[in-house]
Amino acid sequence: MNKNKIKILDCTLRDGGYYNNWDFSVKLIEDYLRTMSSLQVDYIEVGLRSLINSGFKGAAAFSTETFLKSLKIPANLKNKLGVMIN
Repeated sequence: MNKNKIKILDCTLRDGGYYNNWDFSVKLIEDYLRTMSSLQVDYIEVGLRSLINSGFKGAAAFSTETFLKSLKIPANLKNKLGVMIN
């Protein structure tokens, strides 16, 4: 393994969620994951988890284990998803 290889973390869903309350359709999330897989992005930040929850926020705002396990995740990304803890 090349120690000098740059690793790429994409946080489009978590960061973009500030514009739509993290209310992304499952289809959009799965399309996004397939695209990140084909681009060989190293790590994907799918959403966030927060102890402060007020009002409706989509599944990417809470990113529960149940939600993450329900997604069709490309094989090369299975152990490369993360969430931000707020």
